[in-house]
Amino acid sequence: MTNARPSTTTTTTTWTRTSTPRALLLAIASLSAIACSATPDEQASETERFGKEGAALVDSIYTVDGWMSLEDDYLPRVCTQENGAADIEALKAQAVAARTYLLRAMRDDAKLGTTSKPVINGQSFQAYAGSASQRCIEATQATRGVVGRYGGELIIANYVAGALWNADGSLGNDPTETEKWVTYNEGLTGSAVHPTALSYIPRTDNRGCMSQNGSDWLSEHGHDYTSILRYFFGADLELSGAVSGGGSPGGGASPGGGGCGSVTFQGECSGSVLTWCEGGALKSFNCTDNGKTCGWQDDSVGNNCIQPAAVPDAPSSGCGDVTYEGYCKDSTVVWCEDGKLKSQDCASLSLTCGWEAAVGFNCIQPEQAAQAGGACGNVTYQGHCDGNTVVWCEGGELKKYDCGAAGLGCGYQSADIGHNCM
Repeated sequence: MTNARPSTTTTTTTWTRTSTPRALLLAIASLSAIACSATPDEQASETERFGKEGAALVDSIYTVDGWMSLEDDYLPRVCTQENGAADIEALKAQAVAARTYLLRAMRDDAKLGTTSKPVINGQSFQAYAGSASQRCIEATQATRGVVGRYGGELIIANYVAGALWNADGSLGNDPTETEKWVTYNEGLTGSAVHPTALSYIPRTDNRGCMSQNGSDWLSEHGHDYTSILRYFFGADLELSGAVSGGGSPGGGASPGGGGCGSVTFQGECSGSVLTWCEGGALKSFNCTDNGKTCGWQDDSVGNNCIQPAAVPDAPSSGCGDVTYEGYCKDSTVVWCEDGKLKSQDCASLSLTCGWEAAVGFNCIQPEQAAQAGGACGNVTYQGHCDGNTVVWCEGGELKKYDCGAAGLGCGYQSADIGHNCM
């Protein structure tokens, strides 16, 4: 038989593996798949949803227009579309409100902002422009990472156009008929803060609704963005990122004390579980719940949930996820060789695509494929990606999983695992 692919000089066994890593990811995916959006009277914990640093861990989101950087693309475009003509401090207030509104929604719905539930573009959520204005880029950067919280948790941060404001600060016409949702909470705290009927009133994170027209007037009359936001959301609105003032919420590098024992804010990793001290309380989070791993981030944060180290595709990035071992696509063998993606229609050689130990997938005699096939046919444990679906053989059974259902993508993980949801 003439091989479609030559054997390599040195054969390395890469097919004897433990199935734990793939099983773990699929277990996580199943949890995500059954998670539902918070009902109107429920709200999730920011720590439970995002882990250490809370919402500050979010750096990109998936929208109906694809992946976007949260701070450098999405938020400046929301600012531009929602209130782009406003005065500069109003634009900053808009950026903080839009950031808080999105991250709070993602806190309550684990799928939102992933490929399984893209963030929409429209007034039913938040609208964003095709591109951002320079003023909105600057306003977003000036408030980078700043969100609104009450009692340590993200608020809903509703906002509407509201009525126009007259030169003297009195209310004028209400062309959008949205003034009924606006709340005026200047100087109010705690239970005295008026919630908005735009959201479920009993929710503790319902701290009112900002008027965009009102924020513009306030900005033009000397208010900065912090006082604008507290004008509508209450004087006890907490405005900060997850880590403020160059220090750490857990008390820096000193022992955590209280219920933390010797654990500090910089924390420690036990496998994929992150443990740290924050606000005098010991907290923990399984980083795999966010598709990440526990590891050192930097000196200011310490250990955190971080992206797993990228595993280079083998043998060359020019082939994407395809390795030299390759895979079968119907009767065609596909593999990577010398940095180039190659394929051969085995049927044209009166052969079939199947596994050959010395090479990987290859064009082989039909009787060889029948001997090795079983219920999995030509598919091995290393598997392959069929679009965004990972396909592999485990325990003599052919298995498939739609990675998109968990907000993940199908790709090549490593030589000992093969293709997986990543």
